[in-house]
Amino acid sequence: MAPQAQAPCMVDDQEYENELVQVLAESGIKQVPPSFVQTVEDAANQGDLIPVIDMAALRADSRRELELAKLASACQEWGFFQVINHGMASTRSILKSARDFFELPLEMKRTWQKVPGQSVSNIEGYGRYNTSSQTISDWVDVLVVYTEPPSCKNIDKWPLQLREGIESYSDDLKELVLEMNCAISDTLGLSGDYINKMCGEYSSALRINFYPPCPEPDKALGVSPHSDGSTITVLCEDSGHEALQVRKNGDWVSVKVVPNSLIVNIGDIVQVISNGKYKSVEHRAVVSSEHDRISAVMFNYPSMNSHVEIFPAPPLCKDHPALYKSFTYYEYLSFYLNQKAPGKARVDSLLI
Repeated sequence: MAPQAQAPCMVDDQEYENELVQVLAESGIKQVPPSFVQTVEDAANQGDLIPVIDMAALRADSRRELELAKLASACQEWGFFQVINHGMASTRSILKSARDFFELPLEMKRTWQKVPGQSVSNIEGYGRYNTSSQTISDWVDVLVVYTEPPSCKNIDKWPLQLREGIESYSDDLKELVLEMNCAISDTLGLSGDYINKMCGEYSSALRINFYPPCPEPDKALGVSPHSDGSTITVLCEDSGHEALQVRKNGDWVSVKVVPNSLIVNIGDIVQVISNGKYKSVEHRAVVSSEHDRISAVMFNYPSMNSHVEIFPAPPLCKDHPALYKSFTYYEYLSFYLNQKAPGKARVDSLLI
């Protein structure tokens, strides 16, 4: 990797407000800038194994019913689960391509840099995830691209080094996500394609995260506590450096990753469709002073078409009144990106 310009050991927040985290980390600073500092509660359990769902069992008629019961329990008790035997060969290549990109010289990466800030029309590109002076920054650089639908897919915004890997990974994951949404619908007693039909045209965005070593990992987070504004989210990460932590019964629990698995979590949209039976769960990513980390996160979400409305499934409101109001995903995403709303505050704003 090309050497980066040296900076003072103390970083001035104003001077480096929009600077890339990788540049800060490689500058030799001994303390994180004030805009990154936050309280990092210790995890209550180091290395809990979240539920494991076997796709081979879900795909076998003789084993599907038992595996669906396990899936229902995972969605209700954890909101997170790991998927094994998913049959995707593209997971390793996307992580390798991602690392190759982040190891490029800085000036080459800046070709794909997005302007600071975020909105529905300003998500794609490379850079800091959050540079607002009114919020705490995360210790991570990201690359975000829309992968579906075709009308939103702009390959010109995809770095050359990643195009083949993103295309292959996105195609493979689309099949898995649609299949998983059908299985989740089944566990709710809905028709198998219920969630996919309500959400309209398949839509997804890929966020590739690079977490550089952090000089004070006890004072910063790679990703601050939040729930995802997705239907479901699929995480692929290089194993060996567990960083994902999930809030369980009020405590932070470190997730022990099964090799070659994908981690799936319930998003706010499934929480609404299930009328609160399944809940999107707060999670965060911690950082390390000793090593970096790469992950690829695919967010599946409803169509942004104004005619596609999301609301609690009527069959699930017969015994329990609807808890959430109807909304379009464009409305929700605009709120999700532009409001300072930690934890579960965004989805809670949809309560009737």
